[in-house]
Parts: sequence; structure tokens; C-alpha cells
Amino acid sequence: MKRLLPFIPIVLLLFLVNSCTGTPGIYPPEMQTPLAEMTQRAALWTPTPTPTFNPNLTNMVNWLNIDLSDKNTLERTMDADYQVTNVSVISPNGSDLIFRVDVGCICMNKNDCCIPERTFVVIIEAMKKYPDITKSQVPSNISEIMVVCFDHQTEAQIGSISASWQNVRGYLEGSNSGHQLGVQITRTIAP
Repeated sequence: MKRLLPFIPIVLLLFLVNSCTGTPGIYPPEMQTPLAEMTQRAALWTPTPTPTFNPNLTNMVNWLNIDLSDKNTLERTMDADYQVTNVSVISPNGSDLIFRVDVGCICMNKNDCCIPERTFVVIIEAMKKYPDITKSQVPSNISEIMVVCFDHQTEAQIGSISASWQNVRGYLEGSNSGHQLGVQITRTIAP
């Protein structure tokens, strides 16, 4: 008897499920037409998804890294080596979208050269070489760009710089000067 106790709830559940379902697909003729009409109306109410912007951020990481590795090898040997580790779109407050670029930095010759400002300049200059590709990858509803600098060896965050995407876009297109962009950047704490 004790062995049957665990099976009793399963049998009851199966009994309840079978008693609630009739024979599927068999309806009296007077019900078939109204059911067909309701099904067609429900299909009209079903929302159709609209395509959303889906940038290929992996490609952006790759072409930024190719550009950074093609840079002057003297600079990479004597100063710093930069590598983009991630590109993402975040919304820390739920409304504004931020285009975030995470960059690992290694200072050569034990210098203290990995600073957020320098990292920001390196990334923006890499983007400026391919402004059309950059603009096509960044969603149009982005409010700002944030470049986050990490120590590439310890993965500790060094700092971050943010700027209005509109100002950066103007710089990429040539309508803003470097000075106009430079005076509008701010040091921030990355979320």
C-alpha cells in the first residue's frame, strides 16, 4: 500500500486532465462557423513584431582592434597598447541609451599612461577613420558614448569618459572640431 501512495496524486491529475478535455477538433456544426470567425479576428489582433536595430557589435570590436593593432608600432612599443574587449548598448536608468566601449590598456616600460582621456582619444580617432561604419553600427537613439578604460592585465577599471553622442557624431562627420568635442567630455563612473 505504501508503494502506491506516490502514484495516487499522479493518477488523480491524469484523471482531472482527461475529464477537462473533450475530443479535440470535434465541434457541433453550429459552433464551427463562430469559432472560425473568432480565430480570424484573433489573428488580426495579434501584434506583428517590428524590426529593431541590431548592430553587429562583434564586428565593431574586431575592426576597432584591427585599427588599433595597425597603429604605429613605435607607439605600442614605447607608450601603450589598447584592445577593445567589449562594445555594448546599456540603459542604466531605463530610458537613455549609452553606447559603451570597454578598452583594455597595457602601459609599456612601467609607465602610468593608461588614463581614460587618452583611451577616449584613441577610440574616437579609430572610429573617425571609418565614420560611416561607426554611424551604421550605433543605434540612432543613443544619447551618449562611454569609453571605459581597464588595466588589461588586472582587469581593474581605471576610469571612464563620456560624451554626448551628438557631439561625437559631429566630430566624426567633421562638423565639430576636436576642441569642441574635447571641452564637452566628462569623467564618469561606469555602471
